[in-house]
Amino acid sequence: MPERSGHALDISRPLVPALPGEVHVALTTDLAIDHVITDLVLHAVRCVEDRGTFHLALSGERALAPLLDRLMYDPDCRRLPWHRTHLWLVHDRGDLGVGGSASRRLDETIVGHSGIPASQVHLPGGCDVDAAEACEHDLRASLEDGRLDHVLLGTGAGGTVVGLAAGSPLLGASRLVGHDPDAGLTMTLPLINTARVVQVLVTGEASRATVHRIAERGDPPEVLPITGIDPAAGELHWYLDVGASGEVRGD
Repeated sequence: MPERSGHALDISRPLVPALPGEVHVALTTDLAIDHVITDLVLHAVRCVEDRGTFHLALSGERALAPLLDRLMYDPDCRRLPWHRTHLWLVHDRGDLGVGGSASRRLDETIVGHSGIPASQVHLPGGCDVDAAEACEHDLRASLEDGRLDHVLLGTGAGGTVVGLAAGSPLLGASRLVGHDPDAGLTMTLPLINTARVVQVLVTGEASRATVHRIAERGDPPEVLPITGIDPAAGELHWYLDVGASGEVRGD
């Protein structure tokens, strides 16, 4: 009987970190984005069927640019009911952000190509205190039950979220929209946490240490802001690629 070589077959599989909520891990960034879009479209259709409208809040950060572009050219996105969608911007740093205003990028990427009615576009006209107050007034007037249907976020190394870094005074804000000299205009955690569904896309090896810090659940939002995302009456979904999640190796 032939002897076994003694070399174990090295098999790797994606690690699924124990994050709060549901965790979806894909082998590539493109597959992670595919999963985000599939779930987004399904939820949008369901909201329109149930209530006639869909309130979608998108983060304008550069890390989500490939996903936002995909909303316009991916055939699967044609089912997204833009004619019944109200579009909101989660945060905007204006000229502080690399590449300019997030509001302008959403206007160029989505508003100009989706056919969404102008009356349903709620992009802020600036990033100062007055714009924050106007946005909050618009939210209170537009949300029948005070809840956004769907919020799409990103995070990266350091656990920043909606432009808020560790120690930001807005992490403890009670109002719906605030202004921070570094973050610009941003929806606050209390508003985001009332949403029916929150999706968080995290990709790349640079985010892996942050992902595992979140899974350890030892850091409060003041230290790791992304841990403040906790939609108690809604659903929280994480979408990771293998770079962000890591791998498990074994026989």
